[in-house]
Amino acid sequence: MCMGLFFSIIVNRQSVNNAEKPTLPANTALEPSATAPGAPTIIGVLTGASYVTLIWSAPSNDGGSPLTGYKLYTGTTSGGETFLTNVGDIWYNDTSLTIGQVYYFQVSAVNGIGEGPRSDEINATPGLPTAPIWLTATARNGQIILNWSAPSRDGGYAITHYKIYQGTTSGGETLLATIGVTLTYTATGLTNGQTYYYKIAAVNSQGTGANSTEASAMSGTVPSAPTGLTVETYNAAVTLYWVAPASNGGSNITHYKIYIGTTPGHETLNTTTVTMLDYTVDNLHDGQVYYFKVAAVNAFGTGANSTEISATPGSTTPHAQLSGYPFACTIVSIVIVCAFIDRKLRKNKLA
Repeated sequence: MCMGLFFSIIVNRQSVNNAEKPTLPANTALEPSATAPGAPTIIGVLTGASYVTLIWSAPSNDGGSPLTGYKLYTGTTSGGETFLTNVGDIWYNDTSLTIGQVYYFQVSAVNGIGEGPRSDEINATPGLPTAPIWLTATARNGQIILNWSAPSRDGGYAITHYKIYQGTTSGGETLLATIGVTLTYTATGLTNGQTYYYKIAAVNSQGTGANSTEASAMSGTVPSAPTGLTVETYNAAVTLYWVAPASNGGSNITHYKIYIGTTPGHETLNTTTVTMLDYTVDNLHDGQVYYFKVAAVNAFGTGANSTEISATPGSTTPHAQLSGYPFACTIVSIVIVCAFIDRKLRKNKLA
């Protein structure tokens, strides 16, 4: 009886061992294990007389486990945040803060696995205005015009004036002026060709708020007129020559515009691709009088036109440069060669 029972047990164990083991289909993917969530993103900061309200968005990756809440960290030095409280929503209002004190904040998300990394740090100062927005800088001749919009929050106290900061290097601005409650300012007495950098800050009864983002511009103007315009005439063509403007307006000249017409003072644009100090206009009518002007262009626009000059193709009247060095050398060379041949002939004749 006992032996039979023992045999039965052995048989059953072998049956289990020899049974076919279950296998997964080849394309079956194993579910990854859950992890801590990613970092939230702080998307808004509101300040009041003695409070700061933070708003953030949930992390894009919850780690495969539902979020259960958030942890808020704060401090009065950058990188020195410590745990403040657990939060069940995507915003928090931190009250009873000190007016004028800078506070730094970070937020982390929590799921069933644990706490994820903290968000990027952000700071706010209760009682002070936030930064002015949409600062722009527009260049003029020796001037730069600044325009901006008021801060989105005044800190709970009315804005009384603005501070203008100016510098010649990015991030190197120093206080230039303090003005009233206006949203524009013109910086004057500037050097053309110099780039200037600006920031703006709003001020209320509690102090100066955060600086705006930086804006920059190069003071300058359009070039003066080219000078010394002269012309050579050929059959059905003319070549114009000129001297670069005495002033480039504080910005390098990029090209020249050529104007042509058949009546004085009524020239129209012929080309804008000239980068040298000469240009040949062809496909003209011989015997027709043409009038020409030239203007220089830089980053600020098109400068004044040169004085007008006229020419008649087909008259082959040499430009002054043809009586200059190259042409003179050619004539001298011909004279020398002729004199040499004449002397050679006379010598041979005497022989």
